[in-house]
Amino acid sequence: MGTAKGERRRAELVTAAAALLRAGGFEAVRHRAVAERAGLPLASTTYYFDSFDDLITAAVERTSRDELAEGRVQRAGPAAGPAGPTGRGESVSDQLLGPEARDGGLDAVLLRYERLVGAGRRPYLAPLMRRLRG
Repeated sequence: MGTAKGERRRAELVTAAAALLRAGGFEAVRHRAVAERAGLPLASTTYYFDSFDDLITAAVERTSRDELAEGRVQRAGPAAGPAGPTGRGESVSDQLLGPEARDGGLDAVLLRYERLVGAGRRPYLAPLMRRLRG
């Protein structure tokens, strides 16, 4: 285990990479963009991760776990969202398309599915995706 400062910096990089992944897909996650978004030196992306694939894996895991948690909250029941047929319809829509689709429209939907398809096209993500399925 690293130092508290190191763990904090690594977490900041993962948070930045996950935000970029959610906002712009796999193409948006680049060393420079992650470092700038995290407010850290460019070299920190290679210092805190063994490879770029490790950084992407951490970002995909964070994004996936966040989306799973959002889905669980939505499924929790009427207290979590509006009641009635409209509320249930929005909840199902959010599950399929992502809540970003309400404001982001088609681009947000395409980014969500690009992440899902893109994860399947990256063999190094296969172990993570199998773990998340459980």
